[in-house]
Amino acid sequence: VIMQTYVRAWMVRVWYDELRDSAIRIQTAFRGFHVRDTISYHAFCATQIQKVFRGFLAELAFSESILSIVTVQSVYRRRLGAEMAADRFGSLLQIQSAYRGHCVRDRLGVLHRLATVIQSRWRCYVAQLNFHFDLADVIIVQSVVRMFLAYPVYHRLVFEKESDAAVVIQSVFRAYSASMDFLHSLADVLIVQSIVRRYFAVCEVQRRREAKHRRAVTAIQSAWRRFQCYTDYIFVISDIIVVQNV
Repeated sequence: VIMQTYVRAWMVRVWYDELRDSAIRIQTAFRGFHVRDTISYHAFCATQIQKVFRGFLAELAFSESILSIVTVQSVYRRRLGAEMAADRFGSLLQIQSAYRGHCVRDRLGVLHRLATVIQSRWRCYVAQLNFHFDLADVIIVQSVVRMFLAYPVYHRLVFEKESDAAVVIQSVFRAYSASMDFLHSLADVLIVQSIVRRYFAVCEVQRRREAKHRRAVTAIQSAWRRFQCYTDYIFVISDIIVVQNV
């Protein structure tokens, strides 16, 4: 009985060690898979966030470049118009001086008529020049007003883009947080299942061990009782034979 008990205890320990090693291997494989999956998901989320943020920065840089180009064009065109007006004015003065000298030297009699013609042309040119200057001033004022009106629209667009980017980032982060919560909950459920199954396995082993022990005790008792009955029977037979001989 003692040897049977030790042998059975040894077999149960061996069986328990094998089950424990199998459970450890399964846990190791699952944890490695979980870590690899988590790392790949983190890399994917980081790539998506970088893509969205870089697109937003590229659009912002493009808008700033367009605004700078428009400002430089307006300043350059204004300076070019002023230089062209100055060149024309200088050329006109040179032409007038040469023409007046020629008229004074050659035709003093027609000075009044020529002066009238020159004055009319000069006034026409001055009117055209004033018109061009006024038009340039109007264009400059329009560009300034349009730029002033464009600033609120630009800031509103930037705010909307930032809001959309923030919403996208929040949605991605919330999806990531929900996935992580689900994975943690799943890991907790698996751990609880493993603990409960191990508890049930230990209870089942104890129950089977007690059942085997009871069967072994019953078998030993039945064998012992059978042996006692057989011994009593032999003793009675021997006593009968002794009595018969006597």
